[in-house]
Amino acid sequence: MTSPDTPSRPLLDPKNDFVFKKLFAGAPDLLMALINAVRTGEPLMVSIEVLNPNITPADITGKYIVLDILAKDARADATTSKCRCADTPPTARAAPTIWRLR
Repeated sequence: MTSPDTPSRPLLDPKNDFVFKKLFAGAPDLLMALINAVRTGEPLMVSIEVLNPNITPADITGKYIVLDILAKDARADATTSKCRCADTPPTARAAPTIWRLR
């Protein structure tokens, strides 16, 4: 709720790749919670390091922005992955898309 003296501002859309990377690169614990929530039937991630936290001019002009992450699960297996936000037809709900490169 805003006060009458505070102008109303729209919230940033977390489905936007720029917002997604800005939010999760700066909050690896939040990213780990999100990944653990969508990885069903897999061991929980216990640590995550964002390998490319900065957004470059090439990222802005490219097709999409990707988070490169190094994650370790509860078995101490290390996985290098790429993570980005994607619209998933037909529901068009945003969901993290994770590519496992191992």
